[in-house]
Order: sequence, then C-alpha cells, then structure tokens
Amino acid sequence: MLWGKGVVSIFGIFDVNIREQQTFNELDVETREEELRLHSYFESRGYEIVDKRDCKDSQSKDIDFEIRLGEQLLSIEVKADKQMYKTGNIIVEISHNRPYKGRTEGWFKKCEADIICYSDVVMKKGYMLNWKKMKGKLLGEFKIIGFDNPHDIGTRTFGFLIPVEEAREHGFIIEEYTFQ
Repeated sequence: MLWGKGVVSIFGIFDVNIREQQTFNELDVETREEELRLHSYFESRGYEIVDKRDCKDSQSKDIDFEIRLGEQLLSIEVKADKQMYKTGNIIVEISHNRPYKGRTEGWFKKCEADIICYSDVVMKKGYMLNWKKMKGKLLGEFKIIGFDNPHDIGTRTFGFLIPVEEAREHGFIIEEYTFQ
C-alpha cells in the first residue's frame, strides 16, 4: 500500500456505472458551473467577486476566486462532489494516480484558499469549510482512504475521509448553503 497502515480501501462504495465516468476535463466543466453558482451566491450577499480561475499564481495555490467586502478579502476554492449525497463524507484529496499524467498532488497539499466551498452537486447543498483551521488538523485525526475514482476514468485517488457530522463537531464548517 502506498500510504501504509492508515489507508482504508473503499472498493464497492461507489456504484457509478462505467458509462457515467468522466474525464478530468469534463469534471472541470461541471466544477465551473458550481463556481458560477457560488459567484452569484456571494454577489447576492454584497461581495465583489474577483475571478482567479485563469491566473497562473492562483491556479498553483488551488484558488478559484476571491470575495471582497470592504476591507475583507477571502480566497475561495470550489469542490464539486457527486457521491456525497450517498456517503455523507467530505474527501480531501492527497494524491492521484492518473493514467494520462501519472502521480499528481491532490488539493490537500497545494490549496492555500481561506475557504473551501465543498458542494454536494446532487442534493444542491454545500459547506463552507475553514480550510486554514481544517488543514492542520487532518493528519492523525482522520482516515486516509484509497479508491478508484468513479468520475475520473482510470484514476486511483488517496485522501482523508471526513464525515460531515465530524466536520461540524470539529468546527470546520463555517456555513451551509443550498441552491434551487
């Protein structure tokens, strides 16, 4: 096993049919739709949006956009999840073994956003996670799992498994949101 004793395999949890699998680029398009919904959400609350999606520096820090209200400036990363409605879990990706790229880092290592907007795209609800607080508390506190990514064809993903209830108990969730 790549990650040693702490890795739990979750084969079988994902019952996605092979025809439902998508490439990374197709997933990126879906995530962009979620980003735009969140742009509207924050704008409706009076925030100015600064889109950072095409900024190379922000890409290297895994930041999609910033929100500004007066002097307050926060960086936001959006994660869209299609399995959360069944599992009730947040997955923080440590790494991926992709057939077309080899081993790549997950967002755990590179994300420098203040807030992760982690969205259950099936149930159209999400969680604003205090990433600065959460990141430092994952090692040793939560299981590391390995699974065949049901949405990124041929990819094996490793990450932390965080049940939503435990995220609440640890104070990682700043706010919950829903979309129509």
